[in-house]
Amino acid sequence: MAWLIDTKKRCLVPAKAELQTERANLLAHQKDRVFDRLRVMMPAPINDAIGLVPLIDERYLWVDSLCIVHEEGSKYTQIRDMAKIYENTRLTIVAGDGLDADHGLRGIPNVSQPRRLHPELELSDTISVRAPQNLALEGTTWARRGWTWQELQFSQRRLTSVDGSVWWRCAESFFCEDDVFAARDYRTTTESIRRPE
Repeated sequence: MAWLIDTKKRCLVPAKAELQTERANLLAHQKDRVFDRLRVMMPAPINDAIGLVPLIDERYLWVDSLCIVHEEGSKYTQIRDMAKIYENTRLTIVAGDGLDADHGLRGIPNVSQPRRLHPELELSDTISVRAPQNLALEGTTWARRGWTWQELQFSQRRLTSVDGSVWWRCAESFFCEDDVFAARDYRTTTESIRRPE
């Protein structure tokens, strides 16, 4: 049996195919709103992703630590299928910030902690300059984990939180909150940004 997190009911529900907690707590994890009660035991990125999914008009979330039954047999079957899982997701949420799992996703209204954006210097009423965000995952803790290599290689669409910025990447496009970073070399030290009128 495979499992998903229903972010509306806030519990585990059976997945339609190919997706899977320990047998001892599997029944408990299927009760409505169980993850509200277990919130303090879950890493911040999982709590934040559960809050983010409904905001992007989706309902289901797959998280390896909760949706795989972590016992012999089912665990290894699921791990063998990780490439398919990532390849067939609508979106992979990447928490690229922080040194550990307590950092979470930043800046999701009414869900997570606020972001700390780089300072902005206003040159005039219509022009401001801001140091660019770090749009690279290299050097992050996320990039040094073997498990995340599969997320990077097989996910067709990624929503990534890095250095206080959120960006989208799919096979055809890359968008950042500041369009200029997507269109230009984001490694430069400053960028001029025109404010919308």
